[in-house]
Amino acid sequence: MSAALYAALLAPIATIGSWFVSPLMWRDFNSIRQTISALAARGSPSRYVETTAFVVSGLCYIVVAVSITDLGALGRLALAVGGIALLGVAAAPLPSPEGNSVAHSRVAGVHFLAMALWPVAGLVTTAGAPYLLTPLGATLSSVFLLLLLGVFVVNLRRQSGFVGLTERIVAAAMSIWPLVLVLSIA
Repeated sequence: MSAALYAALLAPIATIGSWFVSPLMWRDFNSIRQTISALAARGSPSRYVETTAFVVSGLCYIVVAVSITDLGALGRLALAVGGIALLGVAAAPLPSPEGNSVAHSRVAGVHFLAMALWPVAGLVTTAGAPYLLTPLGATLSSVFLLLLLGVFVVNLRRQSGFVGLTERIVAAAMSIWPLVLVLSIA
């Protein structure tokens, strides 16, 4: 197995797996209402589990970006930026599970945008390219991820009772998408 495949497989395992482990450490946590960042906030009983998941996943995205040479250069850069920004999310936790942080919000925003845009940024026009790298496949991939991100942002801004759920849906899709691409290339 290649480094890209290992990393692309490990990222969603760390990301999604942490959502099952972290709430076990925090009995009153509500995954539908509360954000992933609350799990890694200062004072959270699951801070180290979730922060570790951020670091592992961020490093995995960087490895995938470096390893997939079929992906266009801008897409590789965007995916690496998404990974680096996730490391920034780990380095700039919320001050408390209920708190807010400008630095955290900015790096989380960069992470989400980069992870939504890397497919279209990495499209290629060479004959015989895997569908997900073609202009149509890459564009549809990014549109799908941007739509999910938009649903999360609307829920976040409205402070709806579904912020945690919508964030997990978009984060899961974004963590799985590099694996989908790696598998389509293999």
